[in-house]
Amino acid sequence: MVGWSTETESGAATPFRVVGAHAESQNLWIKTRPDLARAGWQLLGVEIYGGLLFNSWLDRDLGLSGRVAVRARGGVETRLVMIDEPVLRVAQLAPHLDRGANEGLALNAQQHLTPLWGVSTEPGDFRAYIGAAVGAEAADVLSWDVMTHDLQPSRRIGRDLDLIAAPRLDNLATSYAGVRALIDVVGPPTMSTAEPGSAAASALASPHRSASSRRAIPVLGPFDHEEVGSQSERVAMSTWLPTVPARTHRVGPRRLFALQFKEQLKFVEKNIPGLQQMGMQFMTMGSQEELRDQIIQKAIDSWRGMSKADTAAMHALERRREKLLSDDKVLTALLAEHPELDAQHLRTLLRNARK
Repeated sequence: MVGWSTETESGAATPFRVVGAHAESQNLWIKTRPDLARAGWQLLGVEIYGGLLFNSWLDRDLGLSGRVAVRARGGVETRLVMIDEPVLRVAQLAPHLDRGANEGLALNAQQHLTPLWGVSTEPGDFRAYIGAAVGAEAADVLSWDVMTHDLQPSRRIGRDLDLIAAPRLDNLATSYAGVRALIDVVGPPTMSTAEPGSAAASALASPHRSASSRRAIPVLGPFDHEEVGSQSERVAMSTWLPTVPARTHRVGPRRLFALQFKEQLKFVEKNIPGLQQMGMQFMTMGSQEELRDQIIQKAIDSWRGMSKADTAAMHALERRREKLLSDDKVLTALLAEHPELDAQHLRTLLRNARK
């Protein structure tokens, strides 16, 4: 994701000031077909995400969180889920069954990191379980993007409580600092409400703050996939961040173009082929609505890129359409000029357009 504010923009040459952060964490992600049963235990198949330390996940109470794609009346709907209960546990073998564990613990990700979540000789039904958690029937659950999370809370530790122990600390610290900075620079508190000694109070007290704010557009980019290397489509080394300002710059021209072709865009929006199937594949990157909007934006950009001859032809068609709607004689002349046209179909279209 990326966030910014143009409230301090002072012209086309205003630069961007970008703060980067780290959004995701090493984790165990639930597979698409996770239900397993071994030796009287129900287990969930998981996939390793990032360079996690295997042994650090042993004997921890684990919850579930993420998002689920369900079939709804309007198409595919994405629902968030958070199960803050100890439903999973990656159990370590008892010491009397593994006497050599202290000489070197070798864990296989697919065999030894599979969490337990029930007792039975038959596999559980994760689809039904996660569906119930988001208020959907099992048959309506299309896919999920769900991970485990450690339930041990963050704490102050040490003799003087001057240390902090917390999971995902690097992500939370950088993301919070970036969001807090963006909020403060856009709508800062007053000196009377800022906590004494805080970063906000220091920023407000700085004589350079207001001038600096006016000279740049603040941008925050909490990047994903950093745990697996900056090689994917939405990380710090990708082209994703540079394209965001470019897309934002095109918003105004897109809106002007869309105003001229409202009916055509409504038709495109309702008749995108395979949108539901593409939405399921797109789920890890956004919702079906976001995918639909991106497809429409791409269509607008392609239309805007038409040649002058194509544009002139489009305008000629629009002028003829207006004449057809206002005068029946124009339809008579059109049918005489093109006898191969379906007269009844054209009259039905005109009646519907005039309603």
